[in-house]
Amino acid sequence: MLTEGGSGNRILQAFDDLSGDLLAAVRAVYGERLVSLAIFGSVARRTPNPESDLDILVLADRLPDGRMARVKEFEPVEQALATLLRELEGRGVRTDLSPVFRTSAELAYGGPIFLDMVSQVIILYDRGGVLSRHLSQLEETLRSTGARRIPYKGAWYWDLGPAQSDGHVFKATKRLKVLGVLLDEQSYSDVVREAQELVELALKGVLRQIGIDPPKQHDVGSLLLEYRDRLPDSVKACADRLAAISKRLRKERELAFYGAVDFIPTMEYGRKDATLAIEEATIVVRAAREVVELPGPA
Repeated sequence: MLTEGGSGNRILQAFDDLSGDLLAAVRAVYGERLVSLAIFGSVARRTPNPESDLDILVLADRLPDGRMARVKEFEPVEQALATLLRELEGRGVRTDLSPVFRTSAELAYGGPIFLDMVSQVIILYDRGGVLSRHLSQLEETLRSTGARRIPYKGAWYWDLGPAQSDGHVFKATKRLKVLGVLLDEQSYSDVVREAQELVELALKGVLRQIGIDPPKQHDVGSLLLEYRDRLPDSVKACADRLAAISKRLRKERELAFYGAVDFIPTMEYGRKDATLAIEEATIVVRAAREVVELPGPA
């Protein structure tokens, strides 16, 4: 059992019951190809809520190419646990399996989930200690480089020191082009929602470029201001505006997509709202491209 201290916590007990059957279901699907199986996220931290996903890492040999193909291969695991998942729902815990897939060779690619797993992980299976060894090496690297895990608004982020450039800003640049199409289609609420997402993506790319692995929060503008001294002078000068854009669009995120009581997104947002969102998203992406030194116009 995974429950700590005999607390009898109803939510933790439900996730423990699910975790107890998970390994058998995974081994039945992957057989000898399975290298490691681990739980991370809120369940590993022992802080799940009744609707938390069960975040799991499946490390296996000879996985199919592509995320969708790997999800398809995993489906029999979900089918095997379907009865238990329905039972847990009756106990007030609505959860889904949220798998991440890697081969042993792909461990070298790293990723934010492994940063979380250094501190909190439940390893259910680990042939030859492959995952344990990888996490130990990562922990030593983090220690030797002076990386710090810093609390932030009920979560945390990592100050990794050296730049951790990735494709966030490049992706945000591509998505910026979509906004014009949505505007032409008069899909104004979708413009606002998409603008928020690409602004979030771009600013997280900036933070990673300056050595900050951002938390899983939609508005990271305050972090940008906290570390503005690491930004190029041209971007440092407009950091307040970038943070203000991030904050404003964050407030529109759910309303633009889901609406609310007496708030219908397709009726509430107009062309002026969409045009402003595009202008602000363009400002953020252009600044982000300066930080990561991407050539050409946004």
